[in-house]
Amino acid sequence: MWNLVLCGLSGILLGVLFSFQRSCPICSKFDYDEKLLERVIRNDILLNDALDKITETKAKVEHVLTRIIEDNAKAVNTLDVKRKELDDNVESFINSVTRNVSVTVEEMKASLKSLVLQTDNELKAKTRQIDEKVEDFFYSASQAVHRNVTDLSSAVQLLVERTASELDIIKDQLKVPTSYFRARITASYTELSGAQDVVFPTVDVNEGQGYDPSTGKFTASIHGMYLFSVQYCVENNKVVHLEIVHGGKTLQRSTEYDSSAYFRCVTMQVSSVVAMGDMVWVRSTESSMLFSDSIRYNSFSGTLIHV
Repeated sequence: MWNLVLCGLSGILLGVLFSFQRSCPICSKFDYDEKLLERVIRNDILLNDALDKITETKAKVEHVLTRIIEDNAKAVNTLDVKRKELDDNVESFINSVTRNVSVTVEEMKASLKSLVLQTDNELKAKTRQIDEKVEDFFYSASQAVHRNVTDLSSAVQLLVERTASELDIIKDQLKVPTSYFRARITASYTELSGAQDVVFPTVDVNEGQGYDPSTGKFTASIHGMYLFSVQYCVENNKVVHLEIVHGGKTLQRSTEYDSSAYFRCVTMQVSSVVAMGDMVWVRSTESSMLFSDSIRYNSFSGTLIHV
């Protein structure tokens, strides 16, 4: 850009010099100014085109800005060199023709200095505009990045809180509530008739308070899989017929006859899914005789093993 201006100025000076050497009329000052104005306008158009392209993308802005700064530095350096050359040429030209065209030379020198000053001011103004637009662009970009980071941080925080809440729910679901009981018959002899509910009145453990020692029935407070166990001891030369029932439906049955005089004890157990509110108990299926002492327990127990 500055090369074109300087080349144009050099051409004008040479033209003036040749015109004086050929004793031709001096070129019109307005024609000269018009040509200079055209060059300035073309330079201004080029600068405006470069300014429009800056806003396309951040990467292009940085690249173009770097180029502009480099070109500006080169232009300033070139302008200084050309200005010195121009001053030298003008001074030489003035010395060579001062006696004939002193007035014209002074006017031309003033015009050239004014043009240089005007062009320099315009270049500085364009540079300031570019700096302001680049600064605005980076400020807007930084604000957008800050908003995006803030939104992302909020989303991550919300996700962490939601995940923690879901984990707490899962942990609560994985906790198996305690529901366990064990009760015994402490009487030495217990005679049962057919289809009689067996009551175990002495309670050793009753976690969850599901077992009723007055009825001998366990009522589930939690839906899940339960394991029930019954141990009974048989009177010598007697028979015991027992079953574990769930809501009146048989889950497990056992029969034992003792003819050895050892008062043998037998255990039966069964697992079953029991709904909340359902009852499980022990019942005799036929006439039976239970025996109990310090080493022989008649007991009924149950525990929740899975929810």
